[in-house]
Amino acid sequence: MSLVAGRKAITEFIRLPVDLYREDPFWVAPLEFERRQFLDRRRNPFFAYGDVRLFLARRGERVTGRIAAVRNPRYESFQGKRHGFFGLFECADDVETARALFDAVGRWLGGFGLETLLGPMSFSTNDECGTLISGFDSAPTVLMPHNPPYYSRLYTRCEFAKAMDLWTWRRDVTAPPHFLLDQAERASRAHDIVVRPADLRRLDAELSLIMGIYNSAWQANWGAVPLTPAEATHLAGRLRPVLRTELVLIAECGGVPAAFLLVVPDANEALAAARGRLTHWGLPIGLARLTRAARHIEGLRVIGFGVLEEYRRLGLDAVLLAQAWRNALRLGYQRAEGSWVLEENVRLNRMADMLGAERHKTYRIYQRPLVDTPAPAKGRW
Repeated sequence: MSLVAGRKAITEFIRLPVDLYREDPFWVAPLEFERRQFLDRRRNPFFAYGDVRLFLARRGERVTGRIAAVRNPRYESFQGKRHGFFGLFECADDVETARALFDAVGRWLGGFGLETLLGPMSFSTNDECGTLISGFDSAPTVLMPHNPPYYSRLYTRCEFAKAMDLWTWRRDVTAPPHFLLDQAERASRAHDIVVRPADLRRLDAELSLIMGIYNSAWQANWGAVPLTPAEATHLAGRLRPVLRTELVLIAECGGVPAAFLLVVPDANEALAAARGRLTHWGLPIGLARLTRAARHIEGLRVIGFGVLEEYRRLGLDAVLLAQAWRNALRLGYQRAEGSWVLEENVRLNRMADMLGAERHKTYRIYQRPLVDTPAPAKGRW
């Protein structure tokens, strides 16, 4: 077991999944430069308040596993819980290696007096999180994880238990149900609801508005940590190449911005063509493949949705969904995934079921106690 230090070790950390998923037809390789930026303490705004240690496991010269130990003081303060996290977990089908990785994380986090280890989260619920436990027969949508079926066994063998499940819902983009259109029409008239597309030319201002709604609407949810302005800007930068103004919608009630809906084209359909690299042998082969595939994206992901508490049950959700549905049809998309939804979010899950969506994938957050351990290791990559 070794603490990641230096560019060579970071490269090994980033490239391990390429070997692990070589035979998996549904894994989508992330772009290597994006992964480097995500781990860059100067570029990722998480590091303005949080801290991370990366670990690699080896058998001889071969890297067999990786993991990130994550401390999130904003979570500790906001949730009032002494939880530490792990993320970016990838491992061969080897319980001994998995246990060594989790123990290394536990030793580092335990030195801060934290009580429970939760994960995977990379690095919070605002990023990729969860381990796939059902729905292995299709590729993940953009910014959703993927892993082999044996991961759940590794967690169980390493004394982890379920903390929370995250559900995804999928539906073909055909004509929206009549009851949704009727409800949206009644709500619009009764409560002076107007839906407008976000102005991507004023992205900073629109982002600030959306972030305010998101942080307020989600603050009571399990595991929630408010986005900082820098994190919201960073996320928008990652999504901007695929944003469609017709699918980023803001609902105003009586002239007050009260809800938003963020739907993005499934960029994974294009990323799969790039195979993780924009250049090969010094030529922009991956970029050309990605650009060509991006013209034919058929899927969408509903990635963000929120209604201010005082405006709930007025029908803003129906108005937003109806408009997004019409726009998606007009733009020629074929299917949409809503992801993710907490299993305990009865209202959203009931809505998805009523709209004719099917439960598609389940992701799990695991937990286990942290025991007293020595002080955390020094150094960082």
